[in-house]
Order: sequence, then C-alpha cells, then structure tokens
Amino acid sequence: DSANDLPIPMVDFPEPAWRTPSTLSVRTVTSTPFARFEIHQVKTESGEIVNDWLWTDERSHVNILVHLKDQDKFMLFHQKKYGLTKPYYAAIGGLFNVGDTPEGCARRELLEETGLEAGELVYLGAYRVQVNRGGGILHAYYAKNCVKAKTSKKSDDYESQEVKLLTKQDLIKQILQQNIGEAQWLATVATGLLYDDYKSLAPK
Repeated sequence: DSANDLPIPMVDFPEPAWRTPSTLSVRTVTSTPFARFEIHQVKTESGEIVNDWLWTDERSHVNILVHLKDQDKFMLFHQKKYGLTKPYYAAIGGLFNVGDTPEGCARRELLEETGLEAGELVYLGAYRVQVNRGGGILHAYYAKNCVKAKTSKKSDDYESQEVKLLTKQDLIKQILQQNIGEAQWLATVATGLLYDDYKSLAPK
C-alpha cells in the first residue's frame, strides 16, 4: 500500500499551542505549516482522566460575506473542495499569514480573491471551529458596499472558483436549500444577513 510509504511530516506550525489547566500532558502526532495534530491527556470537570483526547490546531482564518455596492448583490464562489462531493456556494476567505491581524487578513483576502475593497468592513466575531477538538479560530466579516480596488493581488487558491452574484432573496433561498457547503461559510453568510436586519443589537 503506497499510503504506508507516505512520510509523516513534523514541521513547525506557526501558531501557539492550546493548553489549559486541564491539559495534563501532550504528544504531537504530526505538524505542518497548516495544521498540528496532538493527543492530549485531559482532566475533565468531573475529575476523570482522558488519555486519548484528539486535538487539532489549524491556522486562524477569515470568512467574508461580500456585498457589492453598485449591483446591491452578494458575491459568493461556487466551487469544489477536497472535503466536498460536489460544488457548493462558498464565502470568500483565507488563512492568516504570520503577523496578520484579523482585519488585515480580511482586507488582504478580499483584495486577492475578488479585486475589491469594502466601503465598510463589519466584524461579526471570532469563533472556535470545534469546541472540543480545536479546528482553529474563524474570524467572520461582512464587507459592505464593495467596489473595485485600485490595486490587485494574485490569489494562491488550489481550486477553481466560479463567481456568483445573488440578490438577498436568492442568497436566503440557497441557504434554506442547503447549498452552502461548509458550516463556517453558512455561519458567516447568515450572520452577515442578520446584521443587516438587526444592526442595533450588535456590539458597538
């Protein structure tokens, strides 16, 4: 089996390790620039010791709901991903580079992926992807009233992407028809739409 011949990488992961007072010991299984997989020994709230707690650190990342000023429509990608069986609608997004702030990453990814800049960039919050397994931190944004930027940057995505422009009603329809392919994309898109309708309830 050729899979048995694959090397197990052990390369530095660029973000801090997750440790709490409940973390008793840790063994790193594999590590790459994109993710680190560990086995933790964890003491639970009830005092039980769990010796095989699987933990995954992934790079912090952004997802962005993009709204176009001139067309008053939302831009999403329709694309395939390695973990999906068919193309789905996707929010724009990408990984932090070393030294990035959440806003800096969001503005860079917006420019690289779409060639746009936001009239208003709304921070929708930071969220743990898997509360008991890690998965990194998602920073969600709503880029309102986007226009074509005066500068451009090249995207480094592996997958091809088809740009789709949707009205608000069309976007809600795609959500309800289960055509947003990932939970993080869905959360970002839905929270952005909620922000438009309930802006007064958001943090100042």
